[in-house]
Amino acid sequence: MTDSARADHRDSQLAADRADRHAFHRSVGLFPATAINMTQMVGIGPFITIPLVVATFSGPQAIMG
Repeated sequence: MTDSARADHRDSQLAADRADRHAFHRSVGLFPATAINMTQMVGIGPFITIPLVVATFSGPQAIMG
């Protein structure tokens, strides 16, 4: 291997090491995952309860209170 080839190899290895350090790492911890799950459960509530209330009152009078 010539000196030029060694230098090119070393430069490409350094570039790869820099890219690895700055790579995007996806992760969700326990607390964020729990928070996401809770917001999803709370957010679906109106879509579950409104049809049940309308069905119980048999029509739009459910809106009147």
